[in-house]
Amino acid sequence: MTEHPSQRSQDEAQVEAGLDTRHAHSARVYNYWLGGKDNFAADREAAEQAIAANPGIVGDVRANRAFLVRVVRYLAAGCGIRQFLGQRHPRREDGRYDQAGERADERAEGHHA
Repeated sequence: MTEHPSQRSQDEAQVEAGLDTRHAHSARVYNYWLGGKDNFAADREAAEQAIAANPGIVGDVRANRAFLVRVVRYLAAGCGIRQFLGQRHPRREDGRYDQAGERADERAEGHHA
């Protein structure tokens, strides 16, 4: 199957911009497992292959995120921690744990590296 010329140039532009959507990336695979929308065909394919090899992986990933949210909520509300650092894009909305801190204490702030 040959690629449409405009698709090929779009892929090349994304690679030049540092975003190679032709190859899966672990963060985007994780995003797919969490039900997010910031993933591409290669990420979904890799995610589905992992699910085939380990059918419980989606539940494990979601349980891990839920645990992280509970910990952040506890630290913000119960321990007075006010700043949380996340290594992710600040606009993604797939269960951001720093928002849990902000909801637990309005003085808490999420920062992104």
